[in-house]
Formats: sequence, structure tokens, C-alpha cells
Amino acid sequence: MLKITTPITPTHVRAVERAAEMLRAGHAPRLLARGLYEVPSGTFADVAYRVEVRNVSTLAATCTCPAGGVGKFCKHQALAICAETRRVSPKRPARTAAEVAAAVAKMFPR
Repeated sequence: MLKITTPITPTHVRAVERAAEMLRAGHAPRLLARGLYEVPSGTFADVAYRVEVRNVSTLAATCTCPAGGVGKFCKHQALAICAETRRVSPKRPARTAAEVAAAVAKMFPR
């Protein structure tokens, strides 16, 4: 389980919302090396930015996009941090609907 240790700001929330829009549009990050991603621009065709994820727990990353270049947390960083979280997280076997229902019932007994 990952614990986010930095305060989540409205800027973080908006970046994640925009990252989700990008994913729905088919703009997925590509792993180049451990913690280094190429993320397509959501605005310009044939443009991609490099994002270096330094620490997932503190949401520390840098991006070569215009916003990232001036130190802002951007949608490209949000996409790369999500991808890095998936990459480093332990893989869990898929659960059946019955297993999920049993777990929910256990957490919230009647």
C-alpha cells in the first residue's frame, strides 16, 4: 500500500482530473527507464514530454512541459506518478465478485 505524505492541493486534484481525461483519450505514459516516462502532450500532436518520478509518496516529479518547467505540478506528472505506482506496487491476483462482496460485508457488517 502506498501512503501519500504530502498535502493534496487543488492543483494536484486538477492535474489528476486532466490526467484521467488524457488516459480516456488514449494518451498513456511510456516507461523509458526506472522512474522515467515519456508522456504525450494532450494539446499538441507528435509532442511528448519527459517526466522523472523522484518519489511517489511525496508526489515529487519533474516534467519538461511548459508548466512543469516553471515548477508546477502538471497532468504529465500525475500520469507518470500513477504509472510508477502501478509499476512498483505488489501485484495482487484478481478477485472474484463474490470475494469482493465478502470483503465489503466483513468491513461493513449489518
